[in-house]
Amino acid sequence: KEMEFSSASPTQIASVVTGMVKYEVFYLNIVSALELSIEYCWNNRNETLRYWEIGVALFVGSQEGDLEGGQDGGELLYSTLKKLCAYFDTCDNAEWIMDAFQKGSLHISSQECNLAEQLLRDFIVPSLQETLIQGCLASAVEVSDSSSESSSVGSAHAFAGSILPLVNKARESSA
Repeated sequence: KEMEFSSASPTQIASVVTGMVKYEVFYLNIVSALELSIEYCWNNRNETLRYWEIGVALFVGSQEGDLEGGQDGGELLYSTLKKLCAYFDTCDNAEWIMDAFQKGSLHISSQECNLAEQLLRDFIVPSLQETLIQGCLASAVEVSDSSSESSSVGSAHAFAGSILPLVNKARESSA
């Protein structure tokens, strides 16, 4: 039986691996850190704000710098969101999600756990998922416009893997 990636080039395999880390592992860790922060908020634990900040750091990364709006060259979901915004006319989303992170931090600091939880559930998580879905769509278009040897095939695979749990949750038979 042939392996799924047996005909993939080293560039494509590297793209799959780095994409899976960025779009699956980091996404799950961002959400987990933010959820843990809220759980700690409800239980009056000291590490509450620390875990919120970890979630934000996993979203933004370190290459964005400390200027408002970041800079080019980041590799994580924040950079992905900014790269996709022109394609989907969603460039305000980067500012909105950073504002939401700031508001969540204030809610956590003020022990307004319900407001932080509502913000996470109703805005932050859907915004992160929107970025993954947009990435999947954009990479599918890129794959259809490029050779099968390009690294975009690996990115498309990673993006598709990142949204598969969302598709499964919405309609299991489609996943």
